[in-house]
Amino acid sequence: MRVLTVASRIPRLAAPGCGTLVLDRVKAMRCAGAEVRIIAPAPWPCRAADRGEDEELPRRVVRYFRVPGIGTRFAASACARAIRGLLADEISAFKPDVIDAHDLYPDGVAVLLAARKSGVPVAVTAHGRDVLVTARLPAIHEKLEDTLPGAAVVIAVTADLAEDLRSRGVFRRDIEIIEDGVDLTHFRPGSREKARSELGLGADGHHLVCAGNLFAASTVKLLLASMVGGDAPCPPTVHFLGDGPARRRLERLSRVMGLAKRAVFHGRVGRERVALFLRAANGAVALGRDTTAVQAVREARACRIPVLAADIPAMRDRVFPFRQGLLARFDLLGVRRGVAKLLELDWDISEGEPRGWESVGAEILACFGRVV
Repeated sequence: MRVLTVASRIPRLAAPGCGTLVLDRVKAMRCAGAEVRIIAPAPWPCRAADRGEDEELPRRVVRYFRVPGIGTRFAASACARAIRGLLADEISAFKPDVIDAHDLYPDGVAVLLAARKSGVPVAVTAHGRDVLVTARLPAIHEKLEDTLPGAAVVIAVTADLAEDLRSRGVFRRDIEIIEDGVDLTHFRPGSREKARSELGLGADGHHLVCAGNLFAASTVKLLLASMVGGDAPCPPTVHFLGDGPARRRLERLSRVMGLAKRAVFHGRVGRERVALFLRAANGAVALGRDTTAVQAVREARACRIPVLAADIPAMRDRVFPFRQGLLARFDLLGVRRGVAKLLELDWDISEGEPRGWESVGAEILACFGRVV
């Protein structure tokens, strides 16, 4: 099968940590036997490079103009104009069986507009923020209602995202649910003592891991606030793994709050090191409700590490069935009590290993096969 993937959130030299799960899906499709080409629209002005950091999967970057802060409602039409010629070239030369667009907006809408007369079926995947934030804007919701019915299939990476889309009626046919996988070559159980030794951490003390891009500050602020004024006899050190526009602000906040030694911001680190931190930790914290937080729970489960997650439907389905951790109310007292209880209990997580990317790739291609 030939698949033409269109995704803004493909890692680039200017934004290397963005969209790694999309890239994982592309690699999974290739491992399952598909031939894949990538078009990566990039808003301008931006610092996007014309090539990715992973040259094993070359991509063609096309730029479109987007006014920072106020250009959201026009982004899809601008992106559609930018990619129309490139799409036509790839359809003519590559002859894809399906176009694989990632994020409902702007990429999904842009592809549906640009490929409307091509005759090639379009699959659109919803990843999280496009449903939970962007699609709630009235102007964007209207655009989705107008264009999304033209998709051959809509895929959601979690069941709660699919339910959210159904409840708002932007796509009235069945929505496929294909969850992301985990890189099981890196995320696996191991010795805590050995991991701490490799990281230079002391054998004693409590360590927690909070992994994810630092685009929004609210969840990290809440976790930092929960660390102040607590009466725990052995307060934990929290290791923040990830980068983003909020990082410097959060580092300054941690210093002001007197948490410079207990809140350590490591920046962006590779998967092998994220897995090493998880094996060294007493637990993980995933308080968000986006796909980054969901993925953090999967990776912690693969390492047999307990997790403290927000008490929302997406997390209830992942934490309770596998007895993997605790759910906390999204407020100061709930998070503080959750952290304390997470560290107090003895955990034996021995079941429910998440699936690897190989089975995800096969499931996606099976879905595309039904569409074709």
